[in-house]
Amino acid sequence: MSKSMHDGAKPQTAPDVSASGAVEAALADFIELGANERMARLIVGTLALRNLSLLELPHEEAIRRQIETLMFVADLDAVSVWTVELGDRVRCVGSQGKHAVTRRTREHAQEVVRSDPVLGNHRAIQGIAVTRGKRPVGAIVFRGPARRRDLAQVLAREAEPVIAYALERSDLLSANEDRLRVVVQASERQLARLTFDMHDGPAQDILALLSEVRLFRRQLADALEDRATKQIVLGRVDDLEARLLALDADLREVIQSFQTPSLFERPLRELLADEAANLRSRDGIECSIQVRGELSERVTASQRIAIARVIQESLSNVRVHSGAATVGVVVAQSAGGVSIEVTDDGRGFDVERTLVRSARQGRLGLLGMAERIRLLGGTFDVRSKPGGPTVIYAQLPEWLPTATGARVTAGTRQRPRRRR
Repeated sequence: MSKSMHDGAKPQTAPDVSASGAVEAALADFIELGANERMARLIVGTLALRNLSLLELPHEEAIRRQIETLMFVADLDAVSVWTVELGDRVRCVGSQGKHAVTRRTREHAQEVVRSDPVLGNHRAIQGIAVTRGKRPVGAIVFRGPARRRDLAQVLAREAEPVIAYALERSDLLSANEDRLRVVVQASERQLARLTFDMHDGPAQDILALLSEVRLFRRQLADALEDRATKQIVLGRVDDLEARLLALDADLREVIQSFQTPSLFERPLRELLADEAANLRSRDGIECSIQVRGELSERVTASQRIAIARVIQESLSNVRVHSGAATVGVVVAQSAGGVSIEVTDDGRGFDVERTLVRSARQGRLGLLGMAERIRLLGGTFDVRSKPGGPTVIYAQLPEWLPTATGARVTAGTRQRPRRRR
């Protein structure tokens, strides 16, 4: 941030001094009105650092603004914010200025967290503890001219509540990430077990039954003498064999769809293209796929699974129930997240009656899709009417993971504070 003053700035009523330009202008106004510079810095800094609108920002942005404001108003050379991890170790989550993150600043942050040194010490590097309740969860470390250290200590205390809140939000996001990871891993294990159970159970039973039907056909062909009767009966057996082959193919397709590791290894565009190709080749339904945005880079693993599953289930419903000739799939990445839209020109249906009937019969198609999206914080909607068309729409919010190193372990044990 530039330290130059805006000489022509005019006083404003209740100015918002949270933005860098506004802080600079407000400080220039106070000095222009004849206020003592130290008092002006104290007043403007306190207003800016206590601004409640900062609590509405993402935690990384709130910390960045507090660092920026503290560095400018207190006229410091460097400021860094540190958070506590396992074993009372500290990690920097934000910094500004030359040599803001060094071995010495790290050591000082560690010392602050362990002992909360008294105010006004004469070391070149200063710091205060960031606390939650009475427990230190981080540190604000700064370095600047000796004449500014007392002011910096006071203003750092003003910045501490917002930074503590931001670190707590970081904690909560990290905990949510961990819980989501556990849920996804548990689901993956359950699907893997189901895959093996279906492969070793029903799939093998179908193969065994198919072998029996083929053996029965050969025996029947030898036993039947009447040519006309023989063709009719063997034709019926051939139909039964064909249905068993189709059932085997469908079951293996279901088993393959449970093998979610492939969703991580292959680009989402390829997976959706395969689904469209299968729909065309097997059912003669024309399917178009549009993917907008770099989904491979900006979509989490759990969202990729949800997107693939919702589209797979939607296309399955089109194939089985809709009687559609064409279906279009659009997956789009935007600033707010990922949207999915599947539209078919089939016969349509009464949405409310269908959902009620599905719930009573325990059918999980539409209800399962809605629940999968809901668990990821998204929205799900089905729009249809008798005569069509049918539109399935889902929206997944953009997932904002915590910054690397921003995690604070809630159960960290703290060492007793030492008195100096």
